[in-house]
Amino acid sequence: MKTARDNGEIQSKMSDKKIAGCFIYLSEGIGTRFTLEGRGIDAKEELIQLWDSFYNGIKCNKLS
Repeated sequence: MKTARDNGEIQSKMSDKKIAGCFIYLSEGIGTRFTLEGRGIDAKEELIQLWDSFYNGIKCNKLS
């Protein structure tokens, strides 16, 4: 997170630690939910979509 922030890739009022925590807890939550439902293999695509959406929400929108 620090590297992405230092490079100007992300901009958020959340601390780097909280952003990293969101990524970790998101993956743990999705993995647990899908495993309990017997759909562990389906978690990958769902997780990628959620990660991309979250990251796009904190990413800087640079005008070219």
